[in-house]
Amino acid sequence: MHWLSRSLPWVGLLAVYACGDDASPRSESADAGPDAGAQSETSTGDTGAEAGTCPQGWVCPAVPVYTSVVGSWYTNIYRITTDTKAPGYAEAFHWSDCRYRPSLGTYDSDNVGVLSTHLDQMKAARIDFLMLDGTNGYSTTLAYDTDVLIHTQLKRDPSMRIPIALTLGAQLWANPPGTASAVPNHQAEVDKGFVDFANNATQNFTYAKALSNTAGAEPINSVYFKWDSKPLMVVYNPPSPGGNNGIDWMDPRFTVRRAGSIVNPNAQSTKDYGALGWWGWVTEYPQYISKEAIAVSPGADNKHRGCAGCDYALDRENGQLFIREWLRAIENNPRVIVIAAWNDNIDETAIEPASPIAGKGGPAYVDSYGVETPDWYLQIASAYSNLRTGLMPDNVYRDDDSTTMFRVTAGKLVAESSFPHNRPVIVLPKGTLANLLR
Repeated sequence: MHWLSRSLPWVGLLAVYACGDDASPRSESADAGPDAGAQSETSTGDTGAEAGTCPQGWVCPAVPVYTSVVGSWYTNIYRITTDTKAPGYAEAFHWSDCRYRPSLGTYDSDNVGVLSTHLDQMKAARIDFLMLDGTNGYSTTLAYDTDVLIHTQLKRDPSMRIPIALTLGAQLWANPPGTASAVPNHQAEVDKGFVDFANNATQNFTYAKALSNTAGAEPINSVYFKWDSKPLMVVYNPPSPGGNNGIDWMDPRFTVRRAGSIVNPNAQSTKDYGALGWWGWVTEYPQYISKEAIAVSPGADNKHRGCAGCDYALDRENGQLFIREWLRAIENNPRVIVIAAWNDNIDETAIEPASPIAGKGGPAYVDSYGVETPDWYLQIASAYSNLRTGLMPDNVYRDDDSTTMFRVTAGKLVAESSFPHNRPVIVLPKGTLANLLR
């Protein structure tokens, strides 16, 4: 996602997006704060889970805390240096303006090793599907890197794959209202996405090279996410006071859903546009609520870029914003919860493990004692997404209506008197732990 264009919506599509010099991660502070206090053991009693349904060492409620599908936005057009892997390379994100360096290091989005690690992390965090961010245009780099991502998945065991869906809309939001070419150009991008991925029953793709002809019979479209029996297409085109191009655009080949950025949840335009749910992008708390989709955000910041229109920051509050948004989402139990986002480092919405680059001013992700914890936001997302099964070993939880904390130890809830080191406290809906302890 690239907010410079969104803040100045009629400047047209921009070709190059900057995003973070390579640098060594910051070392953690030697001062870890006070030691954890004594623990007193309290049995959970019967969790109600059938044999084999609750992983060993977990605490699983008899009825899941919530049942939503969980998806995440994903940026897959990064490049470290210029290359000629795909025509239209300049439409990629570059690592030159970010304040954070991923724990994996800076990477190309067609790096199979990085993609495999991301997929492993996402599976562990129970991410059910990915929304690939094409909201700045259906570039050839996006198409090429999406093909590499799909073929990387086709080489994995089917149980370890995560289906993808495209998000588009640049031709609609980035042109002045009434632009005659906006809707036809948007449709042309959607048509490419349909042919290249959503309806591609082969293993062949224009820009694929070494990864084509993957062993096995599965076609490209077997990894495309379906919603309500059709391929999902999410369109970023939030209501504008000056009007929109194609605000009601639809395509019968897809299940079409809507996305926007910071919105007024009480505005009628929001309610109309988001009637089927708000599938992202970044959203302030309290989020817009619908029965179908609710977005959750760790925070955001584009002010650091110092460019025209880069004037927004959504304070992460060291994870408290993310926790509040997760709570609001799971308490409403929509059909889908959408995380914005996995790895958008340019607007600092990422949850992938990362450390600040020295001298760039980005605040470190830290635990309750001020110790840097690069995977802080991934831990939060994983704990909440896995809450559909239960409470994970060694995680610390408390109810929203209580300050008493419990750590999951050997399948039991053990009272915790001090904040944990290098772990967030996961806040649960009111009464969740109280019911488990009865």
